[in-house]
Amino acid sequence: MLYDFLVNIYKDAPERPEARRRMAESAASKVFRTKNGLEMLRSQFLS
Repeated sequence: MLYDFLVNIYKDAPERPEARRRMAESAASKVFRTKNGLEMLRSQFLS
């Protein structure tokens, strides 16, 4: 499930980095709960 979310964030807005960032921020607060999951999300979309 974790990887599905990451892939979907990228696929849903491939040419709109600002939209990907908003989606990642939303997922960080609603879906990702573990330290590793949050680190992965941040490294891919929020850095």
